Amino acid sequence: MTWAGVMPAMTTAFDANYAVDHAFLAQHAAWLLGNGCTGLVMLGSLGEGATLDHDEKVEVLKTAVRVANGKAPVVAAISSLSKSIRPDDQFILIILGHGSLSDSKPELVLPGPDLDPDTLAKSLAAVSADNQVILNFSGTGGDFLKSLGKKNRVNIAATSPQENAEPVFAEFFLRALESNRADGEAVPAAGTKDGATSLLEAYNWATHQTALWIMRQVGNKDGTWTLSGKESVEIFKKLYDGPEAPITPGGMRADGSRKLSDDSDPSKPDEPVPLVLPPDLKPHDTANWAGRRIINEHAQLEDAGLEDGALSALRGDKGYDPIPIGKPGEEGARAARVTFGKPALLPAPEK
Repeated sequence: MTWAGVMPAMTTAFDANYAVDHAFLAQHAAWLLGNGCTGLVMLGSLGEGATLDHDEKVEVLKTAVRVANGKAPVVAAISSLSKSIRPDDQFILIILGHGSLSDSKPELVLPGPDLDPDTLAKSLAAVSADNQVILNFSGTGGDFLKSLGKKNRVNIAATSPQENAEPVFAEFFLRALESNRADGEAVPAAGTKDGATSLLEAYNWATHQTALWIMRQVGNKDGTWTLSGKESVEIFKKLYDGPEAPITPGGMRADGSRKLSDDSDPSKPDEPVPLVLPPDLKPHDTANWAGRRIINEHAQLEDAGLEDGALSALRGDKGYDPIPIGKPGEEGARAARVTFGKPALLPAPEK
């Protein structure tokens, strides 16, 4: 969105019982927009943002969005949150949704005006937590990284700049945290088997597993996909199963779903597969590569506040090349000490 014109910070009206007066709120918002205001800022310091509970805030925003009706932006002020967060807290922002690259300008698609990286960065400037984590699982996550870098912040994006895919990385990242399978990933260069999954370990593991899952899928002439492995088939069905819409030549239905072939075998183990063509590939082996999906998402990590410092664990002809634990101030150093949901940093790894 673009900050232009008059965008007032609205007060929040209450009735005689100290409940939010939504009728007056809607009337006031309509009057403001009808008399030249170009947007509404809700729940700021004048909007009782620090005194309303979560559900009350949601209802205030719903009222404002309904009145604006997509014709003007409604900004949810982060002031109340920034005032309640202390330096010794952990601040986590998870971004899910459809990304858009309009004229190469990255945005997160929202009802009404979309969200761009600079606007998000300005909204987060007042957050004082020393331990900040942004997990951007949208298709334009990689394009947000330049604007969101900060020395006390770990940024993980599901895609690299300009990819604008519909990523599946979030599925594997959450499995890394829930199952603790990522603990000790790429020991000793990138992790430590200590019972605590760092964000660096979760990132590396999820990036590898995402790539393996994509490369296990083989397209067939009838538009279906063959895939073996218990977890691989389970995830395919979870993400792609849909109604019987027509299948396009690329194997994708009109609604974005995919159809699993009848010969897919969920009883087999989830075997590792090569992520790049072997240099000594023999002609008769090329059939094993025919029809395989191409890896179209390369998750990135940035944790040193460097504008061009984002790295990916999927690198060119190397395939999976985990990001190692960096020296203090380098990429990979902070993410190795941050765990999800815990404000305190892990001890610095011994070199």
